[in-house]
Amino acid sequence: AVGLRIPLRIQNLHTIRLGHNLRFAGTDAKVATLRFQAHEMKNRREVEYVVGPRPSLLLRIYLDHFLPFFAATSTDHATKQWLFPAGDGKPGPLSASMVRKTIIDTVAERVGAAFHPHLFRGMAVELALEHSPGGHEHVRQLLGNESLHIVLSHYAPIRTKEAAEHQDRLVDREADRLATLVRSVSRRRAARGRS
Repeated sequence: AVGLRIPLRIQNLHTIRLGHNLRFAGTDAKVATLRFQAHEMKNRREVEYVVGPRPSLLLRIYLDHFLPFFAATSTDHATKQWLFPAGDGKPGPLSASMVRKTIIDTVAERVGAAFHPHLFRGMAVELALEHSPGGHEHVRQLLGNESLHIVLSHYAPIRTKEAAEHQDRLVDREADRLATLVRSVSRRRAARGRS
């Protein structure tokens, strides 16, 4: 639910805490925020994301129906409020390797694809740039990278075809706008000539 919208690194995903990182404005809130302090991030930059209505609804279902089951055997869930508690009498969050394995196994079972959590980052970039070939700054901020260098060298292939299609649409819109102006001026001249 969150991976394509907020492509977190596994280290951040597995350590999400309710009320600390994930916050709902109220019990009926349709959106939430997901915030990480600088010391929690790989690049030491504070970030805050909006969790939209669809993933928020799925998170609410998880919180109401599944988290109580997982939290029941966690020794520190009452104080730490892990989104993914370790359980089995252990403190802390579910390990990064278990979250990774759960994602890999679930995608393989439900979708039939070989997939690992870091691919959410690549898929988010692919989706964003497919719809906006020049959206590199959007992608940089979404991934939380300090510069475009990582985005350009690791995530964003050269998209000449998409850029050319986008440019074609821009030129068509401008040509249509200018054609409308020319028709308007021609009508006004014709009206003056009849007067």
